Amino acid sequence: MKKLTKFWLSLIIVVMAFVIVGCDSSNNGNNGNNGNNGNNGDNGNDNDGVPCSTDMNQEKCYDPETWDWELNRSEFDGKQMEIKIMVGLAYEYDPFDKKYTGTRQTERQEWHTRVEAAYNIKIKYEEYPTEASWGPSRIQWITEAHTGGIPNRGEIYLIDTNWISTFIKAGAISELYNSRTKKGFFADFNYTQDKVYMDMTSIQGKTYGYLLGEARPDFYLYYNQDLIDSLNLPDPATLWNEGKWDWTAFTSLLATAKTKLPEGSYPMGGVAADVIQGLVAARGGKFVDQGLKKVLLSNPTVVKAVEDLQEVYKLYWDKEQLHSDVGGNFISGKTLFASGSLWFLKSNMRFGPAEFKISAVPFPTETGDAAAKANFKIPVGFSAGYAIKPLENGPNGLNSKIIFNILDDLMRGLKPEVKATEGSADERYRIWLKQRIDSEESIEALMSVQNSKYYHLELLQTVSMTVGNGSHFK
Repeated sequence: MKKLTKFWLSLIIVVMAFVIVGCDSSNNGNNGNNGNNGNNGDNGNDNDGVPCSTDMNQEKCYDPETWDWELNRSEFDGKQMEIKIMVGLAYEYDPFDKKYTGTRQTERQEWHTRVEAAYNIKIKYEEYPTEASWGPSRIQWITEAHTGGIPNRGEIYLIDTNWISTFIKAGAISELYNSRTKKGFFADFNYTQDKVYMDMTSIQGKTYGYLLGEARPDFYLYYNQDLIDSLNLPDPATLWNEGKWDWTAFTSLLATAKTKLPEGSYPMGGVAADVIQGLVAARGGKFVDQGLKKVLLSNPTVVKAVEDLQEVYKLYWDKEQLHSDVGGNFISGKTLFASGSLWFLKSNMRFGPAEFKISAVPFPTETGDAAAKANFKIPVGFSAGYAIKPLENGPNGLNSKIIFNILDDLMRGLKPEVKATEGSADERYRIWLKQRIDSEESIEALMSVQNSKYYHLELLQTVSMTVGNGSHFK
């Protein structure tokens, strides 16, 4: 229990530090226009001469044939200067990379080139260097670019939204919008950000992160589908779809797996601090009360979930795994379950090297709630997003507002792939899942919890990252 004990001791420190974080649940920009500065058009009717870049709420903006977008409203001339977008793996983002894994490659290449021409710039996706691999080292690398005035470290940063509060302490990223004054880059360029994403990226009424699209949960349990099949174990996703995936079913599966797995293999792995968050939410509980600015360690639901997880840890857990190890024996096929995120599935830094099929399932409900799911929730609290370098008067007059305009044009200006119809967002998301998960049962299970009624904004990860300066494990 040493590892779990360390986790809970760290949470006691978090309690004292939470007031410093000061997350504000009202920071969603939802003042009737979500940062669109009141310019919402005619609720679906087209405004003559008004491009989609000014008013997205027009019928023409849902159709690739009638889509229009005004580039470079900043009227910036970059004189062929380079704008760097710092990312983890270039081939996941750069449409010109030979190993590009994204969609619509040709269209994205053409749009990328058009944006470059409009601003007279060159846009380059560049990977973070090895000394900025992740977490604290990457935060330090980005922060030093600002505090130390180190050049050539990029203008746009792909970050974890959990890091935002740490960056703000050093003034290392730019404010994008102020939900209290209704001013900022979002208002200037008529951008609406998803409410959940606004909550993730805002502190004390100010927003610092840019994320497109709708927030989607990915806080699931991930499991070795090949092991489930070969050992003739009940499939977790099938149990979920049948309304039978509760705590009793989960622990029963672990017990059966333990009798069938070979020596040196384990039913359960993953990061305990992640698993407990999913488990608490699945029972309708939460760790952080935003209004009271407290971490609820004594909440009865939290206490019972911890007791249950301790028992699972004692009986079934892979104790060879370090508490900060996100892959470990799961990748090598030695554990049945692991914690993680959907982006792990295709990432060479996470689950990508695994040579078996991986499926996902929501965390088990409390015993007896599997069918009704009356208390079930999914934690939504962090994601990858873009941040902007704080800059007032750079080369050729470049500043943070212009950098945001470039990013927004590049990301949001690409016309829709198909004409939007009712339900098409979920249909596209299902296709996206199929590119990552083979099991139809697993995909169906995940699609069943896409209703926002299941979402629960959990800020424990953000608080922990803030206290640890970019790490949960300090």
